[in-house]
Amino acid sequence: MENCMRKILLGVVFIAFLPAFGQRTNIFLSRDFWTQNTTVDQVKAEIAKGNSPSELNERAFDAPTLAILGKVPTATAIYLIEQPGNGITKATHDGRTYLFWAASAGNVELMHYLIQKGSDLYAKDTKGNIPITFAALFGVTNPKVYDAFFKAGISPKTKYDQGETLLMKVIPFDNERLELTQYFLGKGMKIKEVSNSGATLFDYAAKGGNMRLLKVLRKKVKPTYQALPMAAEGMVRQPNNPIELYKYLVENQKISANAFDSKGANALHYLARRQDLPSIKYLIGKGAMIDIIDKDGNTALMNACYGRNLDIVRALYKSKGHINQANKKGETALLIALQRSDNNIVNFLLEQGADTRVISKKGTNVIEALLDSYNPRKKDNEIDFDKKVTLLKQYLVSLQAPNTEGDTPLHLAVVKGNKELLEKVLSFGGDINSQNKDGETPLIKAAMVAKDTTILEYLVTHGADKGLTTSLGETAYDLARENEALQKKGANLDFLK
Repeated sequence: MENCMRKILLGVVFIAFLPAFGQRTNIFLSRDFWTQNTTVDQVKAEIAKGNSPSELNERAFDAPTLAILGKVPTATAIYLIEQPGNGITKATHDGRTYLFWAASAGNVELMHYLIQKGSDLYAKDTKGNIPITFAALFGVTNPKVYDAFFKAGISPKTKYDQGETLLMKVIPFDNERLELTQYFLGKGMKIKEVSNSGATLFDYAAKGGNMRLLKVLRKKVKPTYQALPMAAEGMVRQPNNPIELYKYLVENQKISANAFDSKGANALHYLARRQDLPSIKYLIGKGAMIDIIDKDGNTALMNACYGRNLDIVRALYKSKGHINQANKKGETALLIALQRSDNNIVNFLLEQGADTRVISKKGTNVIEALLDSYNPRKKDNEIDFDKKVTLLKQYLVSLQAPNTEGDTPLHLAVVKGNKELLEKVLSFGGDINSQNKDGETPLIKAAMVAKDTTILEYLVTHGADKGLTTSLGETAYDLARENEALQKKGANLDFLK
């Protein structure tokens, strides 16, 4: 099972995280170029054709990163890393250096090269991981990877965030023979160590859902109440754990179905995000409470509104008061659903009395949440968007209402730079020349953020007043002339005079 999990994780980083590169001209940013047989000579030939070995794609992956994930020969990876614009300190996707990727790919030879060259063993990515903890979370089970870090000076006994050991991080990937566990115990770790919250090795193993591993481990380590929410949380980008796991923990290990973790979340919070209806129903039937509020103020219902399963939302709905509960960001289930879910869930929330006057702490109202959901690249998004608009009209929501900064839906739409969205917002009605608290009209706002003249021209042709000024006396023409993106394109701005 651990090998299967590793393959899934590697595939996620190498495929699912990457955008389609059909429109890119740099062959090095195509995952198909990198194989176990890609040679240095092939790379040199493509560089000679003008392909950049240091260019980052829109997700900050570059040639060396993709090459490492593609399992190229070590000599090829080293050649790429040594090209101008790269180097051992270069930050790529999520702020990771090449040592992160080499460790996650299990390339011990490349790790030795990078460490010898001075790669920082303690460099942190944007998630707070260092290379060795990233390897553990990534599911690396090759002891030679960890040996390389230990020989370089990292102590096997180090405790990381929340008092977690490396073994706690990697235990979900161990097998029922406990081979990885035995390796780390041989390095001085203790099988009965606990994290800052008191979670045991069994609790961490529950995240992986390997029942055979858990039953073997149970002979050596006891679970705590945290095993249940940790099992529900699962592993990042892994399939949902089986319902049999929850039955084992609740019925066999006698863990309360309402047990919560150090974040104040019970299993329902995580299962709602994972859209696991059978497990949700099972735990509710065993006494899990649906109105528990975690430390961020979120309910399981709010988490369910990030998905599109109406049955889950129904299962987690309790009352009108419950539906209008706001988290610490001031977000309610309705705001979340308008941004992240579909019109069916929005309709259900409105039918149950969701408050349409809600405003988050950063000033987001229901119209701004609606606009945030617009993404024509997603299938059926426009149809869903239009249905949400219709629903808000039915509940007498003003589609022209400004937010706390005085920005109208038109102001918000021009910032997104999407002409189709702007067309829809114009159909809401409202004053195309309305000014926010800084005196900015939608045209003036567009002049500051536009990447080209499309939105500006569209607004002018639909009646935007070019003569209006900000509170500082600046016109759209003045601000457009200062717009660096428009300057670089040599845009003709005479139509704004």
